[in-house]
Amino acid sequence: MDAGPVVQGDPYPTTLFAGTITYSQMCYDRINHLSSHFSEKDHTASVFDAAFEPNIKKGQSAPRSEELAADAFVFVLAGTDTTSHTLCTGLFELLDNSKPHMMERLKQELHEAIPNVRQTVKLSSLEQLPYLVCHSSLGFQ
Repeated sequence: MDAGPVVQGDPYPTTLFAGTITYSQMCYDRINHLSSHFSEKDHTASVFDAAFEPNIKKGQSAPRSEELAADAFVFVLAGTDTTSHTLCTGLFELLDNSKPHMMERLKQELHEAIPNVRQTVKLSSLEQLPYLVCHSSLGFQ
């Protein structure tokens, strides 16, 4: 897919947006697939099911595929943005040079819980580490 010409001097060449354009098309294709298989008995339920069966008595109308594809794109973008912000905030706090005790305490707890770094660790084991859980929870606030 051609993303258009690169504008000279543009620090963000349009080719960087080719992935966005491709993903937008994938959302559109997925919406069309879901709507075409909606009436099948074994279809996979999705957040878009209500849109495929609008309540005419309540004045609802069926949105166009382009509108639903845009909604799908926004759902993914919003989830990505909030997750990345949470992770960045938590990492900033850990790496903040004015609070070296935080990183040292977390490293100590992890070293004690996982003496062999090549060992696979179960999530349930990590959930038992109080400082890790505490720091993770603070990152979500």
